[in-house]
Amino acid sequence: MTIFKNIILRDQYTGYGGGGGGSSAPSEAQQSTVPSSTPTSPSSNTSYSGEIKITQESKDILPVDKDKDKTKIPLSKNVYDICLAYDELDEEFNQFLPNQYTIGEFFNIYNTSFYQINKNVHIEFIQRSTNNAFPEGYLFRRDITINNLQLDIREIIKRINSIERHHPLLPNRIVLVKDEFKNAPIIAAVTNRAAYYLQSGVKRQILTKLVYDTIKSTKRAGLPEIADSEFVIYIPNDALNTISNGPDIGNIQGLDLSFLEINTYNSNTLLTEEESDVRPSGGVGGGIGY
Repeated sequence: MTIFKNIILRDQYTGYGGGGGGSSAPSEAQQSTVPSSTPTSPSSNTSYSGEIKITQESKDILPVDKDKDKTKIPLSKNVYDICLAYDELDEEFNQFLPNQYTIGEFFNIYNTSFYQINKNVHIEFIQRSTNNAFPEGYLFRRDITINNLQLDIREIIKRINSIERHHPLLPNRIVLVKDEFKNAPIIAAVTNRAAYYLQSGVKRQILTKLVYDTIKSTKRAGLPEIADSEFVIYIPNDALNTISNGPDIGNIQGLDLSFLEINTYNSNTLLTEEESDVRPSGGVGGGIGY
């Protein structure tokens, strides 16, 4: 494929062609036409060069140096195929993208502008950072100390509640019966829910005759048969009501409850473990760590 480039040159620095005199215009014989060749298929990055064609219009205005022919001007051009153009040419306009900062640069800007930043921005920054760093919730050091102390309190309460307690006047492991059944058989008191077993300072209602017989045999502990009156105390109803209630005894397994279970049955006797549960009081905005 042959391409001719017609170029008309005008020299503003010479008076040639405008009546200024000087060198004469080239003759018809001096006109030169040089074909400029270019690849027929732009399959690669290619450079080609050519020479201009001096036309009839240009010979009247183009000065010619008699000593050196300047009518030949070399031209060059880079040609890219479509695939190579995507690799070589910048089409992303990276100059218009926002600046990318490193973490260090970000905190330098943050620290420099710390007191100029709006308070709500600080709060949002803290909340989002805390939720990301501590998805299960954040506890200040003060709250951690409080929780550790509460755990110690729970352990102390458990140890206190595991100690056997005593009524100020009545001994443990005796049966208390309302005095109105003093002349009645013990089975009548058990049936009418009027018999109690005193254990760890609280009265536990006896619900069955089997439970009563088990208590009696345990009290006898291999000794000869004993009368009910030897370990049964008949007590007025008003005095009985001053003794705290414990868990009822419906079967013989109920006699095996630990002091901890008996003492924590009535929360009024002492702080229970449920009431001393650790409750985190921290969180974002919950206080200042120290």
